[in-house]
Amino acid sequence: MPRFTTLSAESSPQLLFLSEAQVAELITIHQVMPLVEEAFIADGKSLIETFPVISYGIPSASGGWVIKSGAIRATENSTKPMVLGLKVGAYWAHNEASGLQNHNATIMLVDADTGLVSTILGANVITSLRTAAAGAVSSKWLAKPNPKRIAIIGAGDQARAQLEAHLCMFPSLTELTMWNRNESRAIRFAADWAGQGPGIHVSPTVEDAVKMADIIVTSTPSKRALVFNGWIKPGAHICAVGSDAPGKQEIETRLVMECSVFVDKRSQTATIGEMQHPLQEGLATMDHVKAELSEVCAGARPGRQSDNEITLFDSSGVSFQDLIVAEHVRKQAIVHSLGSTLNR
Repeated sequence: MPRFTTLSAESSPQLLFLSEAQVAELITIHQVMPLVEEAFIADGKSLIETFPVISYGIPSASGGWVIKSGAIRATENSTKPMVLGLKVGAYWAHNEASGLQNHNATIMLVDADTGLVSTILGANVITSLRTAAAGAVSSKWLAKPNPKRIAIIGAGDQARAQLEAHLCMFPSLTELTMWNRNESRAIRFAADWAGQGPGIHVSPTVEDAVKMADIIVTSTPSKRALVFNGWIKPGAHICAVGSDAPGKQEIETRLVMECSVFVDKRSQTATIGEMQHPLQEGLATMDHVKAELSEVCAGARPGRQSDNEITLFDSSGVSFQDLIVAEHVRKQAIVHSLGSTLNR
C-alpha cells in the first residue's frame, strides 16, 4: 500500500500533495503578477504549447467540467518541457447549498523525464490569483498611463482579487466604483473593503459604475450582456474575465465591435470568450482581434495606438498561467518543507 510521509527538504518525492491552505501560504498576488507576465512573454516567444480545452456539461449538477493543459519550454532550442501539466476545473452550481464551494480546481504537474505525475495541488487560490494577475497585466499594457478610476462589475472572490491586483499595479487609482446584480452583496463587499484602500462607491446601475472609469473589470458568470456600447468613455480599457465557457457574455456585441480587441488565446476566445458572440452572429471574423496579449508583452505586436481608443482584453483563462504559478508553488513547498508525499 502507498504510504504518506511529511515532506522534508532533503527528500526527492515522486508525488507531492499540497492543499488549498498550503498553497495560500506560499503565494501572493504580488508574486503572481510577474510570473503571469513572464508566461505571457514566453508565449509570445513561442516557448509555450497550449493544448485544446476539453469541456463537458454536467446537467445534473447545473454545472460543468473543464480541462486546460499545456507545456512551457525553458529556451527556444529546448525540446523537453520545463513545466508540463493540466488543470481540472469543476463548477457544481448546487454545492453552496451544502456548504461547499461551487468552483473547485486541481492542478497536476508531470515530470518531463519520467511522465509520472510529480505534484497535485489544490488550484482554487492559483486560479483566482492568476486570473486577477492576467487582468492587471492587460491593463499595464493596454490602459492609458496613470489611470485614476476603476469600475468593478461583480462582487465575488474574483472581483476582490482583480481589485487587489489592479491597486497593486496602479498606485494612481483613487476612485473605485462597483455594481453587482445583488446590491446588498455589493454593499457588504464595500464595507468589508473599507480601511484597506480607497473607499468603494456602490453604483445603482452598470452604466453609472462604468461611465467615467479608466479601467473596467467585469467578473461575473453572466450569460447576457451587462456593459453596452455608448456607456464607455474614449480611452478606457475593459478587462473582461467572466466569459470562459460557451454562452457566457458580459460585453454587448456592438461594444466588442467598437473596441480594439486583445485576447489571451485566439483559439479559446473564438469558442468560450467574448468573441464567440460576434463570430456566431456573423458580425466579425477573427481578424477583428488585434493581437494576443502575449504578442504585445513580447514586443511582437503593438498594443494601444491612441488616447481615444477603447481597448478590450478578452480573458478566457489559459493553462500556461496556471502552470507557471503551480511550478513556483511546487518549488517553494520544497524550500519550506510544506506538503505531503506519496511513496510509490
